[in-house]
Amino acid sequence: MPRSKLQKNQSGFSLIELSIVMLIMGLMLQAAVAPLGQRIEHQRRLDASEQLRQIHQHLKAYWVNHARLPCPVVGSVSVSSTSACTRASGGVPVNVLGMIGPIDSSGALVDPWSRPLTYHVSMADVNAADAPNSPDWLTAQSISTINFTKLQADLQVCREALQGRCQGVAESAADIVAVVVSHGAKDYDRERDNRNHDRKFISAPISTADEYAFDDQLTWLGRS
Repeated sequence: MPRSKLQKNQSGFSLIELSIVMLIMGLMLQAAVAPLGQRIEHQRRLDASEQLRQIHQHLKAYWVNHARLPCPVVGSVSVSSTSACTRASGGVPVNVLGMIGPIDSSGALVDPWSRPLTYHVSMADVNAADAPNSPDWLTAQSISTINFTKLQADLQVCREALQGRCQGVAESAADIVAVVVSHGAKDYDRERDNRNHDRKFISAPISTADEYAFDDQLTWLGRS
């Protein structure tokens, strides 16, 4: 067989053919990876919801056992059940609550996205004039010396946000004693009130739509 004819029969794929094959493989891979990523994100949200449920139960149990709520963790410093606390916000004190879970360097519980959950406690103090620096829900003595019906709570959760702020919008709950926030994968504008450590918080349906983007999850303890 002539050399020229042999070389012609043994020629491989052309660059165009290889490009088409690579394009098809890329599209197939993308189609497979996208649903996998969605499933992973969905599972993380389910895990975060369960984590918040457990925190809620442990906070209530701590309240029953110590007649106060635990102090938030800040900068690797936790406060025991017998020490005074005037710290309004910080991390979830996983060790104090007797919980098991992943923690950051400060000992605060992290969520499925490896981000610290934030824990906020009401700083209302009905007895401030006689006993300053003794927030009602962080001071065991408040429960024993003050009628429970007189104890106050100053946290608020809103259903929607006006330009990212919980002001003049529908209220979901008031007189809240404590709020715990799992901040999800991203920080959206509508979630600003969940990050600024004030007394107002936003709870809204999870969405990735630009105007309604929101992925925080919350749990809270009402005054009752």
